[in-house]
Amino acid sequence: MNEERQNRIIVVTGAGTGIGRATARAFAARGDRVLAVGRRPAPLAETAAGHPLITPVVADVTAENAPARVVGEALDSGATSATCSTPASPWTTPGRSGPASTGNLTAASPAPAGIRVGQ
Repeated sequence: MNEERQNRIIVVTGAGTGIGRATARAFAARGDRVLAVGRRPAPLAETAAGHPLITPVVADVTAENAPARVVGEALDSGATSATCSTPASPWTTPGRSGPASTGNLTAASPAPAGIRVGQ
């Protein structure tokens, strides 16, 4: 794993199923560490199964303080930055295109599987 990937973690919301699961696995397949975030533990465990770079995090990102807790977990993992791939969350601004940054977190709309988003 190169130093850039070692110091960064990708936060994927909605990672329990569908596009979120595919996105989390695509980043992990590229060598990125991933926090797979979702509301249900069982689907998140399935997303992470067989993928040692994926860590499941149970959270509803629409709940108060949940985004801060998830970002805290990302940064507590030793990452110096986090990139968030998310279809809709408190980290994105409706009506804006492109990434929005807050501190060490870059939030962006999901890219097709295998395509890096953010920095």
